[in-house]
Amino acid sequence: MARLLSKSYPMTDLFPFSEALLKKCNAEFNKLCAERDVISFPVADNYAHYIVVSRKPLTLQHVAYMDSYHVHEALIRGLRLADVDDMIRREKAMHELFASKK
Repeated sequence: MARLLSKSYPMTDLFPFSEALLKKCNAEFNKLCAERDVISFPVADNYAHYIVVSRKPLTLQHVAYMDSYHVHEALIRGLRLADVDDMIRREKAMHELFASKK
């Protein structure tokens, strides 16, 4: 059973919107994904993102990225470490599959 921290991980605010802020926010999120384990859930027209703060006990923190979508807390509480590990493995495999070949 996972826990959810009450405060969201702070990200660059996109308002008032500009291309420069969007680039900065995307770079910030990509850096976070490279440094930490991030899991995502499809919500509406985007995703709700959460970072793994701790594996024992499993603790997640919402990432206030783009539209800052959330999923219901019951979904987070129902996650097991095996679920999170599987989500991370699938995300890395998709990233490798669709990464541009340089």
